[in-house]
Amino acid sequence: MAANIAGESHPTNYDAVPRVTYTDPQAAAVGAAEAPYSSTTLLTDVSKTATYSHHYAQSNGFLTLLRYGARLTGAYALGAEAGEWLQQATLAIRACVPLEVLSDVIQPFPSFSTIFDSAFKTLRMEIAKMPPPLQPMQTQMAPQ
Repeated sequence: MAANIAGESHPTNYDAVPRVTYTDPQAAAVGAAEAPYSSTTLLTDVSKTATYSHHYAQSNGFLTLLRYGARLTGAYALGAEAGEWLQQATLAIRACVPLEVLSDVIQPFPSFSTIFDSAFKTLRMEIAKMPPPLQPMQTQMAPQ
């Protein structure tokens, strides 16, 4: 858009414009609102450590990723840091990063982006028609 204002002809791509409403909790979205495949990860299911504040560790929230074809096409979230969670999704959508490449990304831990990694793993399992991974409490309760 800035190039067009400066008189250059540059096509604008609106496929990955992030939107954040700074309420408590934040509501955020990027890309498509619907897709054939989607998966949702709850913030309460994401591994956390003592580096998170007690308020954040106890807060509710979710991240939903949307997929069409071999790439991520949208994401939406509700949570204390929902706007931060969408950074990777925004880049992946805009750059048309294949799911295969996204599955190889190493996430910093602990960080707010851990929810993106958890949501992406859940999406891949749904695509492969595999049951979702056991959550920490389910692992403890599983028969030995």
